[in-house]
Amino acid sequence: MGCVSAKAYRAESDRVAAQEARILFLQKSLAEVEKQLIELEQGQSQAVNELSNEKTQRTNDRARVAHTLSLQHEELVREKKVLRSSTCHYLQFFILSTSGTFSRNGDT
Repeated sequence: MGCVSAKAYRAESDRVAAQEARILFLQKSLAEVEKQLIELEQGQSQAVNELSNEKTQRTNDRARVAHTLSLQHEELVREKKVLRSSTCHYLQFFILSTSGTFSRNGDT
């Protein structure tokens, strides 16, 4: 009976050692998964920050373009007013200068 007891003890000891080895393996696996999860979360956070920066950059670009277009529009409006005024003055000058010529031709 002593031999059976020693064999049973050894078997139980081997079983416990195997369970402890499995627990250590699972703990290492869990630590690796947790490490990968942290890396993924950091990568996700970085990606979110990059997207946010890109969105901010696009918003700033749109605002800059809108401002530039507004300035160009204002410049075109000013140029249009100057052109109208110049055209009007030119037409007035032309009418006045030609009306005097026609009058003199009619007088002769």
